[in-house]
Amino acid sequence: MTGNATLEVLLRHRTVCRYLPGETSDNELQLILAAGQSASTSANFQFTSVVVVDDPAGRARPTELAGGRQLILDAAIFLVWIADWSRNNQGFELR
Repeated sequence: MTGNATLEVLLRHRTVCRYLPGETSDNELQLILAAGQSASTSANFQFTSVVVVDDPAGRARPTELAGGRQLILDAAIFLVWIADWSRNNQGFELR
């Protein structure tokens, strides 16, 4: 194909997402959110908010926006990470 083994591995790569049926406990969700929000950033700011969509009917529109990705419907919960400057703006206003 390319003559480059590394490129050939990368070009053959495929991702398949399938979720087991089940629920996510409140404790598991809190751990997931805490881990995601604890990630470092270049300026050490956390400019995100997270919307938890646990209602299957509520995942219809995100699924549509993502091109009909079935994995959004199949997941027990769907997390939407949103760029959010409002908390930082509030802090600046207080100072």
